[in-house]
Amino acid sequence: MPYLIHALGRGWPLALLVVLGCLALGADVGEGQQRDICGCANDPNSLGDFDAINQATYPPGTTRTAVNGGGHNRITLPLPASGVLSFKSFAAPYGNFFGGCCDNRTDIVFARNAANNPVTILVAGDVQIGPSVFLMVNGDDATSGSSGINGLGGLGGPGGFRGGDGAYQFTNLAADGGAGFGPGGGAPGTGSTATAPQTQGQNATFVGIPELLPLVGGSGGGGGASSTNSVGCSAGGGGGGGGA
Repeated sequence: MPYLIHALGRGWPLALLVVLGCLALGADVGEGQQRDICGCANDPNSLGDFDAINQATYPPGTTRTAVNGGGHNRITLPLPASGVLSFKSFAAPYGNFFGGCCDNRTDIVFARNAANNPVTILVAGDVQIGPSVFLMVNGDDATSGSSGINGLGGLGGPGGFRGGDGAYQFTNLAADGGAGFGPGGGAPGTGSTATAPQTQGQNATFVGIPELLPLVGGSGGGGGASSTNSVGCSAGGGGGGGGA
């Protein structure tokens, strides 16, 4: 039987690498032979067969939670120090684990590790990702400014970059926000001058190569500007870049 990829999840800019080799270019593997598309079947760090329905197959530290009380749920896999998750097979059909109705979807989220590595998934055998299942490496939202503090840039997803902080003249004496981090970081918002009006923080721009390797996550957005030194004139931060 040929190996199938049914779909890849959607989310924020996503460059998740699933190493599957060349599909359907040769004869089927015989029943007595071990499938090894990625050359990782004998990986000593293999996590075995992953099945989103069966919690017994989850990597250690994985959590499964309901989202908003409906049919939307989230499976969060911790990323190991290497950034590599190796499986014999990977099956991710949708499951209504908590009995809610409406908004039926499963988000499979990869939590950042300490080194903020990109996510690499190696699968020796079949990969099946069902409808309404999404692989997620989103960056975090920024915080809004308040009367007490400027807004802070959101953290990037795995392998992604942080957003710039917002300005707040009353506390940090800054009229200009911080630029987003990363190779395509968004320009900061700037305060008005005698010759130029105030500007907003800018979105990040895409940086990458068609071959995907090396994996590079998304850059952060620019932080907002503070127009006056009045209490409460505090700008929000830039959003974190999507992971890879």
